[in-house]
Amino acid sequence: MYAADVRDELHGLAGEVRRELVRALEVDDPERAVPWLLGLLSDDPYDESSYQRLIQILYAAGRHGEARRAHRRYLINMSEIAVPTHSFAELVGGAVEREHG
Repeated sequence: MYAADVRDELHGLAGEVRRELVRALEVDDPERAVPWLLGLLSDDPYDESSYQRLIQILYAAGRHGEARRAHRRYLINMSEIAVPTHSFAELVGGAVEREHG
């Protein structure tokens, strides 16, 4: 039992470190945060905030198809755990309306 507790604690700490790294990378070069966000989502496919940041960063970088695919995965995974979701336009802050307006 002890080994499992330590493993879980270390896994949680690793997630915290990656989240801090994402926050630091977002300041100067948000696209560098993408692999770290994907890693967080690989470990926890129900991490709502990581999905939201991933979608926003991809869209801002002009990676619109990837952002849309990430949004679809976000919708599917959040529906599995009955978490309310945000539309694509809500997550990218109105940039969709400006793009098509």
